Amino acid sequence: MSETEPSAYDYSYAVTAVTSGAFGVGTNLSWDSYQRDIYNQLNEALQKQANLLHQRADVTAAEANALIEQRNAILAESRSKLSPFGRLYSEILKPSDNLPTLEKLLKQKGSLEAVLESVGKTRAVVNRLSVSMKIAGNGSVVLQVAVSAVLIATAPSGQRGKVAAGQAGALIGGTGFGWSGAWAGCATAAAFLSPSLTIPIVGEVTEGGACLTGGIISGFGFGLLGSSWGQKSGEDVFSYVTHLHWSQP
Repeated sequence: MSETEPSAYDYSYAVTAVTSGAFGVGTNLSWDSYQRDIYNQLNEALQKQANLLHQRADVTAAEANALIEQRNAILAESRSKLSPFGRLYSEILKPSDNLPTLEKLLKQKGSLEAVLESVGKTRAVVNRLSVSMKIAGNGSVVLQVAVSAVLIATAPSGQRGKVAAGQAGALIGGTGFGWSGAWAGCATAAAFLSPSLTIPIVGEVTEGGACLTGGIISGFGFGLLGSSWGQKSGEDVFSYVTHLHWSQP
């Protein structure tokens, strides 16, 4: 292909905009979904411990309390590995300063046996949401990488280095801006509905839903902005480095 021949894979701005914006928020969703999987696996192991204790007839409150403290430690450690958006969403659903204790769970469940039966269970709604987020997130990442690879491969031979640098910058910029935008969108949307938290359950779900919606929308927009900025920066850096001439003193 000559340098003047147009590429058969030239994409419209609409296509690249959608893939860039989706990539920015998609990496965020993929990462948090991956951390959710680990969190669920740790809780499954914890539930197995609880089930073994449950088989005994003389389980003590101290043993049950140790499991609850372990569960809270798992939650804190897993939450620390989430993205800023994921941590904020998790805090809305279950604030760190209001984690369950043995006393609270006994009031809710009614017995020590009932507490043991559910100590390692996680929110089914969030788990289903995590699966959807993983599929959407991974799909957007694969699509963006494929688009970037095609753009690099079909660029004129003399421009491939610059295009590659631009695409690398787009991926980095889209990820950074997308993660920041997702957090900002979540915080902003949730803030408008924060008074609803005075209504048990309904308020929690309402604010959590607003956070999720605002985060995805804002993450998409910021991801697109970051991708555009990153692409230009990558191309500018490549042009500067390749045209840099060292002079002898």
